[in-house]
Amino acid sequence: MNSNGEYHSNRFSLHANSPDTYEAFRIEPKCGILTTQLNSKDKSVQQVISVYFTARHNQTYECQLSIEGLLGEPPMSIFLTGQGSYDGKYEAILDI
Repeated sequence: MNSNGEYHSNRFSLHANSPDTYEAFRIEPKCGILTTQLNSKDKSVQQVISVYFTARHNQTYECQLSIEGLLGEPPMSIFLTGQGSYDGKYEAILDI
């Protein structure tokens, strides 16, 4: 909502070049349209997007979160990078 009492909406999406990356990054809300809310204290507009990262392999994960305004605003991109690590302590030992 802006100072005129209007709501602003944004559409967002996650872009990655690997299926593993889609599993490693979790965005909430998962998809859809973000409706901003007016902060009455300082008249700012805000919306929270939570990003969680869980690596499944010892590798680097990269993706792009795109946010597009529905009223013709220029799109914004947030580039996300996460690094998986290997901890042998949690490896299952199998006698085959």
